[in-house]
Amino acid sequence: MGLYENKRIYLEKSMGLFLALAFFWMPLGTTPPVIAGLIAVLIWLMSGIALQTMHDFFKKPWGYPVLPFIMLPWIGLLYTPDPAGLGIDYAGKSYYWIFGLVAAAVVARKRPEYLLCAFLAGLFVNALIGFSQALMLLPSRGGFNSGLGRGYSTLSAYLVLGFITAAFYFNKTSDNKLKAFWAALMGTYFLHLVILSGRTG
Repeated sequence: MGLYENKRIYLEKSMGLFLALAFFWMPLGTTPPVIAGLIAVLIWLMSGIALQTMHDFFKKPWGYPVLPFIMLPWIGLLYTPDPAGLGIDYAGKSYYWIFGLVAAAVVARKRPEYLLCAFLAGLFVNALIGFSQALMLLPSRGGFNSGLGRGYSTLSAYLVLGFITAAFYFNKTSDNKLKAFWAALMGTYFLHLVILSGRTG
């Protein structure tokens, strides 16, 4: 029994690690977070944690109401004028909901702040790369100074989310050193938003 419990703890930690990597890579590109997320999904499925997660999911008051949102893109294929093109492409993205279930399994067992910290760290690293591109120390992709990401549209939303999150923690803490840290993060995200050269920014 102890061996089984140790194995389960190891699998849960591994799942949490790959999920954190997915959050870290989110601002830095598309393929790395998907790969890290898929590894977390495989661990989730093969470990048996998936069955417990699904059971817990439908016990939540928001469990069943989420299902129509998952099915909506597929229902949309019935009336879209482009079912074979953008329609199926958009519906295929519903696999991202599986990542949400894995995240729910992870945060059910530990505090989710480390996932948020991983995301903010990735956003910060990408901003530093973006500044280097603006200073012409590194080549820019499409002239947008978007770091390692493909473009500015999604990154703009990430930066706004990062700024709001840092502002929340800035307001929450009374420690001056932590306030300076969160203020520096806000400034970094804001400046990166400014230099993106995109309409969204």
